[in-house]
Formats: sequence, C-alpha cells, structure tokens
Amino acid sequence: MELSLYQVFIAIGIFLLATIILIRFNYKRYENEYGKKWKLDGFRSGYFRVMVLLGFAITVILMLILKNTILN
Repeated sequence: MELSLYQVFIAIGIFLLATIILIRFNYKRYENEYGKKWKLDGFRSGYFRVMVLLGFAITVILMLILKNTILN
C-alpha cells in the first residue's frame, strides 16, 4: 500500500490522537488500581509500550478502512 504525503500526515495524526486518548483514559485507572507501586519495576514503561502498540493497531485499522473507502 503506497501512501501519499497527506495520507502519511493523516496516519501520524491518527496515531498521536489515539495514543494520547488511550493514555489519558487509562492512566488514572492504573494508578488508582495499583497505587504508587505500579511505577516501580518497569511496569509503567510496559504500560506505555502497550498503549503505543494499541495506538499503532488502531491507526493501521483506521488507515485500511480509510484507504478502501475515502482515500482512493
């Protein structure tokens, strides 16, 4: 799948927006559930890694949908 320049910018925007929304909605829940301990032992870095991967997955799915419908 070859993307034009504006499609790449759309993908980057979707990725950043999805990742920020995921982190914003889930961060307080993890902090309340696990307390301050979840920041130790590298668990927080694993949390952000998972959020980035989820943001990437959402971006891929949305770009495939958009590529097949609107972005022809």
